[in-house]
Amino acid sequence: MRIIRVGLLVTFGMIAFLGVFSSEIIGQEGRLIGGGSGITVFEDRNFRGDAATYQSNMPNLPSRFNNRISSIRVGDGEQWQICDQANYRGQCVTVSGEESDLRRNNWDNRISSMRRISGGGGGGWGGGGTVRPPSWAQGTWYGTAPDGSQIILTISANGSVNASVNGSMSYGTYRSGNLININGATSRVTRNGSGLITTRTDNREQIRYTRSGSGGGWGGWGGGNQISPPSWARGNFVGNAPNGTQIFLTISANGDVSAQIGGSGYVYGSYTSGNYITIDGAVSRVIRNGNGITTERLDNGERIFYTRRSR
Repeated sequence: MRIIRVGLLVTFGMIAFLGVFSSEIIGQEGRLIGGGSGITVFEDRNFRGDAATYQSNMPNLPSRFNNRISSIRVGDGEQWQICDQANYRGQCVTVSGEESDLRRNNWDNRISSMRRISGGGGGGWGGGGTVRPPSWAQGTWYGTAPDGSQIILTISANGSVNASVNGSMSYGTYRSGNLININGATSRVTRNGSGLITTRTDNREQIRYTRSGSGGGWGGWGGGNQISPPSWARGNFVGNAPNGTQIFLTISANGDVSAQIGGSGYVYGSYTSGNYITIDGAVSRVIRNGNGITTERLDNGERIFYTRRSR
């Protein structure tokens, strides 16, 4: 859903503005507006309440819509990126079609900036067509873009995709035909031995990925290459996130890591030197805690305490 251009993916930081001024169409009856070109935002769910249609990029939404949008409509064939911070920063996602209730995507009252993404899009939130990736494509991968940017690419079993490009996160989806769409860029994913190659469909740019991060000048972000964890860190663990969600964490002897969060599908990652876990794009330090472990995220300091469990 979100994206950043980095070859599959190279940070696309600079998308050209499509216009200097935004074109607003304001109304109280959401049913009467939207569906044309641009993106129409609504203060309330089900396309109701105060609304406006924007034809050009909005790095800073006006106060009446900043963090106050609950439903959206995107023009036919268009894709827009929405972000939870001004100037297209923070968490971002690419959307098309319409969404009558942003609570379903955890985006209710969160949008602060938005911009048009070049190229047409499929129908539905995130561009539509999300599929379960083949097993060989699932997991956390390490690659280097042509400009030298280090990329951590995570492909989850449910088809969600995220990429950390020099520490900046972007998000997307896995599509039928082994395609990844991330930040408006589409790349074909092909198996390459035990690794992957992504090839952009527009400019044929290729990036090679490995599971360990070895090769390609990869020095390792958040600890280095995948390693065999110490014995105290291996096994099956259970813990609870700060919001109460139960997490089942498995750390294998070869350094593969998987987590099941709240009974949903699995996300995958790796154990790297320095006792770090990189999983679903987040890096956490692993600390021995009696017969269990504690993980501490590097970006926000969030801690989760795990106890050992029998499988």
